Amino acid sequence: MEVGGHRVAWSILPAWGAGDSSSNLDGPSGELMLTRYERTRLMSARALQIAQGAPPLVRSGSKDNLEIAAEELEKGKIPLVIV
Repeated sequence: MEVGGHRVAWSILPAWGAGDSSSNLDGPSGELMLTRYERTRLMSARALQIAQGAPPLVRSGSKDNLEIAAEELEKGKIPLVIV
């Protein structure tokens, strides 16, 4: 999947930052790096969507919406973009 012309591979940065704050394309081979706050925001927004009836985008043995959202994020399936 691509976002803004960049290949998306979700990773996480420590909250105190690593690299230039103007660009989150600091990981190896230029993958998109998320702060823990961005990751939490994406997961909570997606978990709310699932709780309100949106179908999960991954097969999961879990019934917990937040765990399903975390699996979707790991697999790059969350249909949300940080701008």
